[in-house]
Amino acid sequence: PEGPPPAIALLELLAVLGRRVELGELVTLTEQPVEDLAAVLEPLISQRFIREVERGREVTFEVTHPLTQDAIQAGIGALRRRTLHRQLARSLRRGGRLAEATSHFVRCAETGEVEAVESLRDALRQAEERAAYREALAILAAVAELLPSHDPRWLEIADVISWEAEWVIDHQADAHTQLGVAAVEAIDALLETSPDTERRAMVKHNLALFLAWGPGELSVAEHYCGEAVALFDTIGDRTRALLARTELAFLRGLMGDFPGAAAGAREVAAAARTPEEALVRLRALLIAGIAAMFSGRFDESDRLFQECVRVAHERGLELQESRCLTMLALSIAFQGRPREAQATLEESRRASPDWQETPLRFSAAIVEWLAGDFPASMSSVDQESARNPKGIGRRLGMMVWYGAMAALEVGDLDAAGRYVDLGRAAFGERNFYFNHELRQHVETVLARRRGEPAPLSSSLDAVGQLLDKGGWPFAAPLLPDVVELGAEDGDAATVREAAGRLAEIADAAPGLSLYRALADLAQGWSAYVAGDLGGAAERAGSAADALGAIGHRGLHARALALQGRCLIASQRSRGEALLREAAEVFDACGASWRVEQCLRMLEAAPQPFKAEGNSAQLPGGLTEREAEVLRLVAAGKTNKQIAEDLFLSAKTVGRHVSNIFAKLGVNCRAAATSFAHRHDIV
Repeated sequence: PEGPPPAIALLELLAVLGRRVELGELVTLTEQPVEDLAAVLEPLISQRFIREVERGREVTFEVTHPLTQDAIQAGIGALRRRTLHRQLARSLRRGGRLAEATSHFVRCAETGEVEAVESLRDALRQAEERAAYREALAILAAVAELLPSHDPRWLEIADVISWEAEWVIDHQADAHTQLGVAAVEAIDALLETSPDTERRAMVKHNLALFLAWGPGELSVAEHYCGEAVALFDTIGDRTRALLARTELAFLRGLMGDFPGAAAGAREVAAAARTPEEALVRLRALLIAGIAAMFSGRFDESDRLFQECVRVAHERGLELQESRCLTMLALSIAFQGRPREAQATLEESRRASPDWQETPLRFSAAIVEWLAGDFPASMSSVDQESARNPKGIGRRLGMMVWYGAMAALEVGDLDAAGRYVDLGRAAFGERNFYFNHELRQHVETVLARRRGEPAPLSSSLDAVGQLLDKGGWPFAAPLLPDVVELGAEDGDAATVREAAGRLAEIADAAPGLSLYRALADLAQGWSAYVAGDLGGAAERAGSAADALGAIGHRGLHARALALQGRCLIASQRSRGEALLREAAEVFDACGASWRVEQCLRMLEAAPQPFKAEGNSAQLPGGLTEREAEVLRLVAAGKTNKQIAEDLFLSAKTVGRHVSNIFAKLGVNCRAAATSFAHRHDIV
C-alpha cells in the first residue's frame, strides 16, 4: 500500500525526530533529492506548519510549535510510528550519531533485536571513549530495556565498558547511576561462573558503586564491595584490592559509621606506598579526612586534606586538587573561620577548570550559610539544580538542606519548600551521612515558619541522632533554631535542653570560639524565657562579641537582636542601638524578615521602667517579663497583640497574664491596669 502523502510524511518525520534539523541532514533522513524536498517544504512553511530559519549559509527546519508536534504525533499509528523511528535510527547510525540513534532504536526494536543491540553497543563504546558518563549510563539503561538479563550478549556489552573510569571511581555520576544498575547486575550474573576472576571483581566493584549511589542500597553495596576485595586478593591484584577497601571505608561513612570509615581509610593509606598506589592512597587520605571532619577532629582533617592537596598538586591532578581544597574549606568553616573558608573555596575553583565535577557547590552552600551570606547559599543550590535539571544527586544532595535553612533566614518559604522537595527526591527515605537528621530539622522549622504545628522534639531528636553519630559540628549550628522557637513558645524545658547540649559541645571543643558563642546565645535565650533579662543580655552580648569577631554574620545579628530585646526596657538607648545594628547586619545577610522583626521591636519599645534592677525590686514580685506584659495590658492590648509585639505565642502571653493576676491578687485586666498606673509600670 502507498504511504501517506509527501507533506504528511515529512511532518510526521520531523515530529518524531523532535528537534531542529539542518537542510543537508534532512535530505539524508528523508532520502529525497533537495529539489523534491523543497517542493514539499515550501507549502508547509507558507501554511506555518514548519518554521524555516536561515543563519548565514545554514538553513534549518522544525515543526512550528510543540503543540503542533504533539498533535501530529498523536495522529500517527503505532506501526507507522515504529517505522519512522527505525528510519531515523538507521539514518542517524549511518551518520555516526550513535547516541541519538539509540533513543529511536529503543522505540522501534523488538526484545533482543540484533541490529538494535549492536547499535547500542557501538554507541556505548563511543560514549566511553569520550568519557561522556551521563550518555553512557543512558545507553546502558536502553540496553537493559532491549536485552534479557540472561542473554550472553551482555558480555559483549561488558567488553566496551571502562570498568575503571574515573567518573565511576569518583562518584561523578551519582545522580545517574540508577540507570546502569540493571545492566551491571545482568553482567555480574552472567560472570558468576566465569573463570575470569579479574573481570568478575571489577564488575562487582562497579556494581557496589552503582547500588550505593543509584538506589542507595548501602548494605547490599557493602556486600558486593567485600566480594570484590576477596576476588582481587585471590588473584593478587593488590592495587585494586586496596581501591575496593577504600570504597568499603567510604560506604561505612555513608552509613554514618565515621570511626569505622576513618579506621578503614587510614589502614589503606598506610598500606598504599608504591608509586602505582599513589592515587589509591590519595583517595584513602581524603576519606579519612572527611570522617575526621564529620567527627570534629579538625587538626587531623586539616592535616589530611592539606597532604591531599600537596600530593594532587605535585602530580598535576587538577580535579583532585580542587576536590581536596573544597573539603579543606568545609573543615575550616566548621572551626569558625568563614572568611578563610571562603578564600579556600576560591582557591579550589581556580585549581581546576572542571571544578563543577567536585563537591565545590556542596561546600559553598554550607560555608555561605555559616557565614550568613544566605542569598549566596541559595544561589549555590540553584546553580547545581540548573546544572542537573533531572535532580541533584546524593553526592551533593545535603547542600539542599543548607540552602533551605538559608531560604528560611531570607524569609523565602517557597524556595525553602522547593529545596526540601529536591532533597526528598535525591534521598527518598535513605540516609546518607546524616541527610535524614538535617531533613527532619529543616522540615520542622519550615512548618513552624509556615504557622503549621510541628513539635520541637522532632528537631531535638534529629540533633540527638547527629550527636550519637559523633557529628557534633553539624549538630551545633541547628540548635539556635530550636532555642529561638522554644523561646517563642515559652517552652523553658526545650530551651534548657537545647542550651545544655550546646554547653556540652562547647566544653568538648575548647579553643573553638564558635561553639562557646553558640552556647552563650542559647543560655541567653534560656535566661530570657526565665524572665532574667539582665542575665540574658549579658550572655547574648558575649555571644555577639565572639560571633562578630569571627565573621558569622547571621548568628552575630541574632545575638545582637536578643541583647537589644533584653535591654530595650531598662536601657532604652542601648537597646535601640543594638536592634538597629542587628537590623543592619540582617540586611547585609539578606534576612529581610528578621530586619522587619527588629524594626517592629523598635516601634513597640516600652518606656523604661522607673523601678529598675532585678525582679525582686519590681512591685508585686513581678519578673521583668511579667512587668513588660503588664505594661502592654495597661496600654489596652489583647493577648494576641502582646504576643505579636513581644514575639511570643498567645499561649505564653496568656500564662504570663495569669501569673500577673495571681501575684497582684486581681481577677481582671482593669484591676491589673490600675496597679500598673499606681506603680508607674506604664
